[in-house]
Amino acid sequence: ASREAVRPVVDKYKQVYFYNEQYEGGVCDKLVFCTGVTPAQQLGTLIPWAVTQHGKKVYTLAADYNYGHISADWVKVFLAKAGGTLVNQEFIPLDVVNFDSVIRRIESAKPDVVMSLLVGGNHIAFYRQFAAA
Repeated sequence: ASREAVRPVVDKYKQVYFYNEQYEGGVCDKLVFCTGVTPAQQLGTLIPWAVTQHGKKVYTLAADYNYGHISADWVKVFLAKAGGTLVNQEFIPLDVVNFDSVIRRIESAKPDVVMSLLVGGNHIAFYRQFAAA
């Protein structure tokens, strides 16, 4: 979101902008240089490894905005190639901090792998609550 907020200013003043954070990919602009890793780069290696090492059933939690949705789409692509199964996929609003019901759904689904694509404060809250469950 911050990258997209800056782009009109970059265009207006014809200044070069280097964005080095992890991001969803797909940005092509003559003045914006994205050097951070993309989900396709990370998940193309991670998903086959996780399926081989831990099992084929994957439960995806993703932030409910562009990064989460695009990343979840990549999980599906690489999971299909690796012979895995998506047991559930949930998109979590950025302001959610109570994950009790989400954790119950994960426990009920009995996945081999939980793929967390959460960001910001809610990923910290999820990890703490999931570890304590």
